Amino acid sequence: MSAYGKPKVHVLLEGRYRKLVRDLPQTIFYCPVCKGRGKGCQSCEGFGKLTKDSVQELIQRKVLPRYRSRRGKFHGAGREDLDVRMLGGGRPFVFEVVNPKNLIVDLDEIRDAINDYGRARIEVTDFVTVPRKRVAQIKETHSPKVYRSLVVVDKEPTDEALEQVIGRSVEVMQRTPQRVAHRRADKDRLREVTVRSIERADGPAGETCLLIEVVCQHGTYVKEWISGEEGRSRPSLASLLEVDTRCLALDVLDVPGPFPELEGVSAPSFNDALSWPPANGDEDRWDLPTPNSVSVRAADGDAVAAPMATEAGDPAEEQE
Repeated sequence: MSAYGKPKVHVLLEGRYRKLVRDLPQTIFYCPVCKGRGKGCQSCEGFGKLTKDSVQELIQRKVLPRYRSRRGKFHGAGREDLDVRMLGGGRPFVFEVVNPKNLIVDLDEIRDAINDYGRARIEVTDFVTVPRKRVAQIKETHSPKVYRSLVVVDKEPTDEALEQVIGRSVEVMQRTPQRVAHRRADKDRLREVTVRSIERADGPAGETCLLIEVVCQHGTYVKEWISGEEGRSRPSLASLLEVDTRCLALDVLDVPGPFPELEGVSAPSFNDALSWPPANGDEDRWDLPTPNSVSVRAADGDAVAAPMATEAGDPAEEQE
């Protein structure tokens, strides 16, 4: 109920998004020092958040005015790290419009407006309206993820080592990574990783690299599995290949589900999976940051992406 005794109206729109660039969080990246208040905060220079934009903001800036609403909630099927692209078939989400004053909207026009506004940064599918229960279905479905990564190695692994790993499914015991241990229970979790392919690749600045594609069980910390994180992931890609490894760049290629079917309509999807590497002209196919490119407004402290106006307990993705 609202303050005036009238029930609030909620419109829920389901779609999928692709995130075509790095350094763009899924939800608002609040300053961890001032908690988004901004005023007088030196860490974020009074801005209240650490990045100018997020997937959520690029969407809601076009959705909310058309519904004449002042507030929206973003519910994603997990999330990817700020520096990880979401490609392939995109990630499912539900955008919730709170207490709209206008209910006569053109969903195709909203889709086109978002895609024009977020051009070369994000793109979304058609939208369909869904019932409240769909939020729980989207957020609670434990989907495997397909990743592609550019991995720096300290030396060339042997052909024999590669042959033993490619096509293999590995049970991995992962202790909570150090980067999230302050806000997650410090415990071991058993996950499964399947290595689809490994190719030798030329890295930037002449680094020796591998291009790997893996399928990971929900809840797998992929970056830490690649490096091993000093034994916190056992076995790791590093231990299997007997080389030192570091994840230089990571892309999500697929979040397949299975998600429950919608009643009466088809779940939104892109017409075609985005080919890899993405078509970006002569630019680096990995969209690697240059030393002088900094999109995060402040790098001090422990910066954690905090969703705006999302429900408590929003499940975090393997790579946050």
